[in-house]
Amino acid sequence: MSLVSPERTVAVGPLSLALSGTFGTLKAVQHAFGRDVVQILLSVRDMRLDEVVKLLAVASGRPDDEELIGQTILDEIGIFSPGYTALKAELTGWLDLAISPERDREKKARALDGILAGLKTSASPGGPTRNSPSASSAGRRRRSGTPPSGS
Repeated sequence: MSLVSPERTVAVGPLSLALSGTFGTLKAVQHAFGRDVVQILLSVRDMRLDEVVKLLAVASGRPDDEELIGQTILDEIGIFSPGYTALKAELTGWLDLAISPERDREKKARALDGILAGLKTSASPGGPTRNSPSASSAGRRRRSGTPPSGS
């Protein structure tokens, strides 16, 4: 059985951030947030943008690059997007992997990869919709509350 490392490289637009899962990094993350790593793990989904940026910066050993990371998220991903949701899922999975015993990491890494693949598939744009039927091509819609003519 090969052991999976808690290290993970996360793409933020053109940036590649290598997140370390070492005790030293997890300790730095705890100090940066003033909370236990488990509390941080459980709160990633609800983190503000600046907190996500801080987590990425500290975990990748690039605390001086918060502005760059934050601006890249805004410019390349957006914060109201499936890509941002996937980024938060990846951070949650990385933290979960980092705090797990070595014997559990391979299984968790496979599960994380499956979740991320599903998010990327659902986030990818479909084919062109120009020639597909839509409400506008189906004719005018009656307004609700308006009685039909002739009543």
